[in-house]
Amino acid sequence: MATKEEPAPAVRELPWDERPPLVRALANNDKDDISSILDSGEDINFMWTTQLPFKTRRSIKGISMCRYPIDFAAAASNLEIVQFLVDRGARLDISNALHAAAAAVGCSEEDQSERVKVIEFLLAQGMDINKLEFAGEEDFANQYCSRPYGTALHYAASWGWPKIVECLLNNGADRDVHAVSYKSKVDYGTALDWQKSNDPDEGMYNRRVLVLLGGNEDRL
Repeated sequence: MATKEEPAPAVRELPWDERPPLVRALANNDKDDISSILDSGEDINFMWTTQLPFKTRRSIKGISMCRYPIDFAAAASNLEIVQFLVDRGARLDISNALHAAAAAVGCSEEDQSERVKVIEFLLAQGMDINKLEFAGEEDFANQYCSRPYGTALHYAASWGWPKIVECLLNNGADRDVHAVSYKSKVDYGTALDWQKSNDPDEGMYNRRVLVLLGGNEDRL
């Protein structure tokens, strides 16, 4: 018996300041509002495209890679809401939820821990830890060439989040997968370059991440 093919997601092209109500509710972690919007008949798997207002690598946030509602939930690192969306039928096969959970700017220790919970849940649901981020049309990818368009590990390593990097490595993340845009695998040398360019004013990097990726702690 042939497997029923899922329909292609509906695409909505809206400006950033006119983002869909469901996206706004997800950004606010408002479960009641999210539930109400879905109960009203909103499509849980629409794809939103827009001209995102992030111009430099330093200002790019996890949200900039999100295109489906489940991606926004993962970026907000709220496990309860991620689980809720999956229970309501959110499709993980088309999403960038792992990448969204792994990427963040100004990520605290507590936030890293919450993101690890989301990542572990998504992996338990069968998401491919080594999947390349879906970049959509080539023109869209070229607009954001400073993003790796790689695996979740590319994002966690480039921003220097040790708890997330360790979680991904422990769950089988492959450091040899090459990103589409960066055209490189994940090792301590490339991670060091990424981290320094992500925060050029400070020139800071996370030693623990570099050691996890094979760097010599005595030489860092």
